[in-house]
Amino acid sequence: MYANVQYPDNRKYFLYNAVHKNVTLLTVAKKQVHRPFMGRPVKFDKEKALDAAMDLFWEHGFEAATISDLSDAMGITRSSFYNSFESREKLFEDVLNHYSNAAPDNFLNFIKPGDPVLPAIKKLFDDISTVRTGAPTARGCLLINCLGELSDSTKELSLVRIKFDAKLKRFEELLEQAKQQHELPKDFDSGTAARELLTFLVGINMTSKVIRDEETLSNLSHSFLKTHGLLAQPTSLET
Repeated sequence: MYANVQYPDNRKYFLYNAVHKNVTLLTVAKKQVHRPFMGRPVKFDKEKALDAAMDLFWEHGFEAATISDLSDAMGITRSSFYNSFESREKLFEDVLNHYSNAAPDNFLNFIKPGDPVLPAIKKLFDDISTVRTGAPTARGCLLINCLGELSDSTKELSLVRIKFDAKLKRFEELLEQAKQQHELPKDFDSGTAARELLTFLVGINMTSKVIRDEETLSNLSHSFLKTHGLLAQPTSLET
């Protein structure tokens, strides 16, 4: 049988074993109530903050954009930066998603079966010509700029490659849809054409940093599409 002897300070107990005459000292720490720190909620427009970070990455590149630069551009403190975005790398990922959602080719993701494909592809390159030449500075495409800046082993470059893999996959899906809808011949090589479209997409965005004339860029795009059998007549998509 066991008998407990309690010390007055309520912190130490002796457990006495009446059979074996052993005494064990047990120390019990007082329980402490931990209250979580309740900081002030971070109040800022996240969309505007992402726009500001995107502009900074676009202008200076990922490597040159420091957390201090980013915090200043977004108008937030360093603590708010870490609370909201965790790290510069995580912010970059958020910016890439933010940019992709507003990029000229994003509408391709919403083309449904039965929608005409070739007019949409023509519209894409016309939109690129309009957007790139209409920008106040010749900065091209953020994703494509990152391809030239980031080293091969970085996680950030992997994120950019994922975006381009998605573009390639979408091009091929749409070209297959165009074949099923009799916009293209049954023996049309969708895989090769998709890679050619992606290559031209990169090229026309780079060219827009040098040639700042919308009509010239559009004519280049139309010539490319015609050569590859992808040029469609104008439709309501272009209005």
